[in-house]
Amino acid sequence: MKEQRHIIKKQIIELNLSSQQGAFELQNEVSRIYRHKVLPLIDDLLSQFSDSDTIHRVNSLEINLGNIDINCLEEEFIEKISEEIQRQLEDKFSSQTEILTTTVNQTDISPFSQKDVGNSQNFSSQKYNDFKNLQKSDVENNSASQLEIFSYFLQTGTLPWWTENFSKQELEEYSDRLITNSPDAVKSIILESLKNTKQLQRLIYQFSDAILLKIAGLFSADLVKFIANYNTDIKEIFKQLEETKNIPEAKLKLETWQGILLSLSSEGNTKVDKLRLIQANLLHIATSNGINYPDFFNNLVAKIENLILEGNKFKSTLPEILDNITTSNQDTEFIREQEQAKLLPREWQKLSRNRQISPEDKQQINQLNHQIEILLNEINNLAPVENQFNLINRLNQVLQIAQTLTIKIQQELNFNQSTFSNYIDTFSDSDEIYIRNAGLILLWPFLNSFFVKIGLVQNNIFINIISTQRADLLLQYLIDNSTEIPEHILPLNKILCGIDLLEPIDTNLEITEPERAECENLLSAVIQNWSILKNTSVEGLRKAFLQRNSILKIRDGSWLLQVERETYDILVDKIPWSIRVVKLPWMNNILYVEW
Repeated sequence: MKEQRHIIKKQIIELNLSSQQGAFELQNEVSRIYRHKVLPLIDDLLSQFSDSDTIHRVNSLEINLGNIDINCLEEEFIEKISEEIQRQLEDKFSSQTEILTTTVNQTDISPFSQKDVGNSQNFSSQKYNDFKNLQKSDVENNSASQLEIFSYFLQTGTLPWWTENFSKQELEEYSDRLITNSPDAVKSIILESLKNTKQLQRLIYQFSDAILLKIAGLFSADLVKFIANYNTDIKEIFKQLEETKNIPEAKLKLETWQGILLSLSSEGNTKVDKLRLIQANLLHIATSNGINYPDFFNNLVAKIENLILEGNKFKSTLPEILDNITTSNQDTEFIREQEQAKLLPREWQKLSRNRQISPEDKQQINQLNHQIEILLNEINNLAPVENQFNLINRLNQVLQIAQTLTIKIQQELNFNQSTFSNYIDTFSDSDEIYIRNAGLILLWPFLNSFFVKIGLVQNNIFINIISTQRADLLLQYLIDNSTEIPEHILPLNKILCGIDLLEPIDTNLEITEPERAECENLLSAVIQNWSILKNTSVEGLRKAFLQRNSILKIRDGSWLLQVERETYDILVDKIPWSIRVVKLPWMNNILYVEW
């Protein structure tokens, strides 16, 4: 029998006394009884009403114990709690006769970004939990819960408060099982993620080629082997090709998989053509890096021919496919227009979700979408090359109209954003992110010079985006000596580096020896300056203070970090620098700390 796991987010005990005399002693006694006697009792009661394969959610449970004789405090307190909780659980669970088995689809979620902190707008983690199919019931099976976690992670880069903390490898294995056991539901979630640039980036950054291949197989199982072999071949070619050899490997991986997944998903039920897939993929990589496509293509073909003459073997049929691709200006323009046309419906779908768009604009969006759908069907069935000229003209006309309409809508939305800002939901005290590396804030006075020494910061700003993200990962290395870092543990790191919380991070860190040495120097400097720690080791500092649980929330338009205290935290009170207010030069907002 599998062990059950019960999680309570917040527990509040309210005592009304006739006088203040002895109140402090009574509070301590009730706290002792609750921790040692009541919590195990609640755990047993919850286990009686469920099984390990079912998840029950109770939004709130409030009980009134009435009057308690202080002379029989422990006995009456435990007895009344047991009776009331049992009664309420019976009432709640007896009405839940059906287990939710529908799939979890993504829903609109409030943007979770640092730019919103200043005015406390658009920041409601409660909305992250409003998955449409889960609102209808408080009980669900494990499959539905796992799908929710997967969807939640792709949307936010974090995990729901009630789930376990996965390592990067565990997240990979978890997702692998989910794809195998619930392929249709995962495909539905992926389709939604493909409409959002950040979610698509997160998917590619966080998962291995093996998982991405399984996802590709959800759209076209016949092409999985070909895509795997193509990926192997093209990686080696890109390392030698003049136009791509200096592009970071992570960037090429991102762009290659973006092109593949977008092409596969846009074909719908149509059988995907290998030639069209490769052509669109190469064009996507070229345009993403500002490379002239005809030159890029011709150099690619020449490089492959040279490799073949040198005796190199290819796993895929890439050389044969490239022989059938032409690169005339007209053909290149045709592919580019086709790619833009496929992306437009995704952009419009995001726009049309906004309630401030006028009915007239929505109607025009629908009409243009219909025209694009007709054109794409004609393209898919295209036979004679001479028809391309006519299709290019028609695509151009539609794209020009679409561009004008998009600019018009965005201008209207920008105006409405300032006009109707008072109607946006504000972040409430109940919205929280759970952090497991709160001790980072103990290091904040040392971080500027640390980043300067390792070449990530100049003149109080990060050199580029890559430097910013590398800093984010090095902060986690300081915490736990890890280079296998899942994105969901990085919210505090992002805040300290001035990164938007929704921004996806490439978490594959190959730390250099100079960086490793500077990390050790920083932690040693903290111990040396925090003299009361005396002979504490670096590992001791990490475990005792840096790897600390906390809650991150917003108060009065700024970040607030509330750190869980330990008995030895009297040492934190002796730290010779302030940790109450944290503001590094590149941070977007102040971080207040309660430790």
